[in-house]
Amino acid sequence: MNRKQILVTGASRGIGRAAALAFAKEQDNLIITCQKNKELLDQVKQEAEAEGSVCLAFAGDMGDFSFCQEVFAKAHRHGLYPDLVINNAGISHIGLLPLFISHILQQADVEKAQEAAKEQAAKDEAARH
Repeated sequence: MNRKQILVTGASRGIGRAAALAFAKEQDNLIITCQKNKELLDQVKQEAEAEGSVCLAFAGDMGDFSFCQEVFAKAHRHGLYPDLVINNAGISHIGLLPLFISHILQQADVEKAQEAAKEQAAKDEAARH
């Protein structure tokens, strides 16, 4: 199965919640955030996991650069690199999240390429012996 990896901000209620659960029904992997209501976000996480999705949930301000860094670092440690971002948190007027996501996605591409090169080198070395 080729699961997409989706970041949904503002996922504790409304459109963000509906979007996250729609992707969960497709068994895509999720990274969900909200600013304040961790309890509601955890309910969304449980519902997503019940559908078979891997789901990470974070409460904090996506307008805070250090929080964004934390979300992406933890997601990467779990092997999640977003294929799609649904910026439902309403911070686009700040402009921070789109710029940060662009930077992170470029970094993720480099990390994936480095990992693939290491795997190929190991295969080549094994083939020589």
